[in-house]
Amino acid sequence: LEMGAVPVIGSMAAVSSAMNKPINTIFVRKTPKPHGTRDVIEGLGPKEDLEGKVVLIVDDVATSGKSILKAIEEVRRAGGIVGDAACLVDRDEGATALLAQHGVTLHSVLHASEFVERH
Repeated sequence: LEMGAVPVIGSMAAVSSAMNKPINTIFVRKTPKPHGTRDVIEGLGPKEDLEGKVVLIVDDVATSGKSILKAIEEVRRAGGIVGDAACLVDRDEGATALLAQHGVTLHSVLHASEFVERH
């Protein structure tokens, strides 16, 4: 997704390239810009599309899951296949359940509950 995930996918692309296993990355805008390509999905080459390609949706933080779901819907609308999403932090506020309702498994590095001090 736009903004929060751009540094994450940029890092993923750089590391994968350094390992000689480059991955393609795209990002999904919340709304298209009124200039340039005016696309919601950015990063595809002029003759590229997502038709039949498996896409992992990556975001920095998952809260309700609504923004991740919007990205999933845009990618699916473009012909991409989405079964998984990943985030750095899941705030445990419903994203996992919402995405599961749409056939997507959310994977996270950390859960907010891991940061909460228990007494």
